[in-house]
Amino acid sequence: MDDKRESMEKTLEEREELELGVEFEEESIQFVIVTLAEQWCAFYGSAVTSIATVETITPIPGTPDYLLGVMYYQGRVESVLDIKSILGIRDSAITGKSRVAITLSGEVQSGILVDTVEDVVDLPERKIFAPLHTMEQAKKEFVTGEIEYRERNVVILDLAKIFERVLEQEDRGA
Repeated sequence: MDDKRESMEKTLEEREELELGVEFEEESIQFVIVTLAEQWCAFYGSAVTSIATVETITPIPGTPDYLLGVMYYQGRVESVLDIKSILGIRDSAITGKSRVAITLSGEVQSGILVDTVEDVVDLPERKIFAPLHTMEQAKKEFVTGEIEYRERNVVILDLAKIFERVLEQEDRGA
């Protein structure tokens, strides 16, 4: 019986050694990490087509507060949204570090004003966690998950749901 046990242990050790040497390619996802009024958020990289410096944003009279106006960028006129009010985040001033993330989700393309762009990172899928249950309800419906970045919790925003809310408010004449 001892010989059988030793044989099994040896086989297990050999398998462990083989497994340690095996590398597998894990699917990774790109994120654009930004701040909105000192809160760390992320957009899926596939939804961000470019990042623009804040030039002149021309206001459009009679539009909702979250629609800051339009800006001319790379030969196109882009709308610029301030999504902080939609997310229930306090407003913040435009600074030299502010940027406009040109985003595309479904059929909607728009610029989103962010306070800073911190980084663009590729993370394995296993690093995405469910959003915290304690998150404010106003923000929770627009969050698809969370990641950890530089020892901070970063919420992943769902642009499709944000744009859906914007379009709903436009339909109601908000």
